[in-house]
Amino acid sequence: MKEIDVQELCKRLQHGEPWLMIDVRQPEEYSICNFEEVLETWLIPLNNLLKEADRIPKDRPIAVCCHHGIRSKYAIDCLEQSGFTNLYNLEGGIHAWAMEIDTHMPVY
Repeated sequence: MKEIDVQELCKRLQHGEPWLMIDVRQPEEYSICNFEEVLETWLIPLNNLLKEADRIPKDRPIAVCCHHGIRSKYAIDCLEQSGFTNLYNLEGGIHAWAMEIDTHMPVY
């Protein structure tokens, strides 16, 4: 499984790379904090992921995130079994982003 840390993702976004974020948290978590201001983000809760896999692009880099990086690993495992090769687990999840990149982002 490919992984990317928040520092590297931030650097790549600053260089204009066309990343997509798939957030596999629940809507209640997403409403607390999310990546919408930073990059294109799709909320696809883990329990809906395989039902919506057909709409996920395979031609651009995709970071998959959750709160701390555990659910996103599971999500990537599932999607890679369906042929995805463009997925990166966001190490530490949105919590790491809030701690290291955007210290004004709410944490929970």
